[in-house]
Amino acid sequence: MIAARDARGLFPGAAEATYLDTANFGLVAAPVARAVASMMKGLQHPPAVDASTRYMELESASGRARRAIAALVGADESEIALVESTSHGLQLAAASIPLDPGDEVVCASWDFPGIRLAWHHRAEREGLHIREVDLGTASDPTNALADALTDSTRVVCTSSVTEAVGVRLDLCALADACRRRGTWLIVDATQHAGVADLDLHDTGVDIAAAGGHKWLGCPLGTGFLYVRSDRRRLLRAPHLGYLGLEEPAQGWEGWLSSPTPGAITTLAPRSTAQSLEIGGTPNFAGRVAAAHAWELLSDIGSRGIAAHVTDLTATLIDGLLALGLPVYTPTRIEHRAGIVCFGWSDAQRERTLVADLRTRDIFVSQRYNAGVGGIRISVHVYNDRGDVEHLLDALRPHAAS
Repeated sequence: MIAARDARGLFPGAAEATYLDTANFGLVAAPVARAVASMMKGLQHPPAVDASTRYMELESASGRARRAIAALVGADESEIALVESTSHGLQLAAASIPLDPGDEVVCASWDFPGIRLAWHHRAEREGLHIREVDLGTASDPTNALADALTDSTRVVCTSSVTEAVGVRLDLCALADACRRRGTWLIVDATQHAGVADLDLHDTGVDIAAAGGHKWLGCPLGTGFLYVRSDRRRLLRAPHLGYLGLEEPAQGWEGWLSSPTPGAITTLAPRSTAQSLEIGGTPNFAGRVAAAHAWELLSDIGSRGIAAHVTDLTATLIDGLLALGLPVYTPTRIEHRAGIVCFGWSDAQRERTLVADLRTRDIFVSQRYNAGVGGIRISVHVYNDRGDVEHLLDALRPHAAS
């Protein structure tokens, strides 16, 4: 196990600047980069074993990645599929859930556009209705979203932590409201997994997706999809590759090298979430990275990471308020994760400030969704109080003006 306070040394980039932009791109740990480099170096040379054995050695990273992320987010390995982005995972979910013409999909107005877009083509083809609920002024966004459900609502698809302001929904309460209506709850957990404590079994969420390149410490093109085990049998996988099938009794090497292997269609599809993966040769470099990154985060522990981040965000919010700066992120611990948003609802002023901070090697972002947002600060396990204090010092002249 690694204490959260000791994790900073594993991320060389944390010493190069005041990096407070993980909600955009996260830093990759040195051991993760070394693992990928070692894999790529090995691929420069002919295999010491036969090609199929090399393939299966590489494929072992997939199992490690599934086990590690399952441990981190409170799931079983069988409930995890590896995908290349949040959008990829949400699109798989949108294509797989059985729905009828006229069924309603509810989204939140302040969510990332990819959530609604995941349903766009199917809605056009099959006559589904996508309805956005305006949560911008809601005092309790979770209840507002739950109260918006109707008898036609078959799916709620929303972020568990909003990407612009960092509002964290009460997933247990929302899942309970959905369950009472027989409604699927699909969650974009990109700004949640890896930074705040998350137990998917405990929440009752049906499906969750998250990209790996933010809080999960991976390169771009990685991520996971969670499908609750009792919901998996209801899904219709939109595609099928041979790795989405149960392995033949003689193993894939034996099957592929046999003169009479039998028809591929006689092999049953996997009963696990893995059946939703592409089913062919995957992004092994990404999976090697994911295995090492998620094992590292699991060694630190989601509660340790969450406690560290909660302490830093509390210090940050107190400091912003002391400077007289408007903070839009909820101050209550249970309603936020790693994002803190402030600003003046003046896009040009905020844009100028972000650029000014960048000249001082302080990385933050400007983000809005549906008119809600401002300057977004995001802290992670590799940040410390020195990063927060450096930012607050840089903000003093802007607050005074």
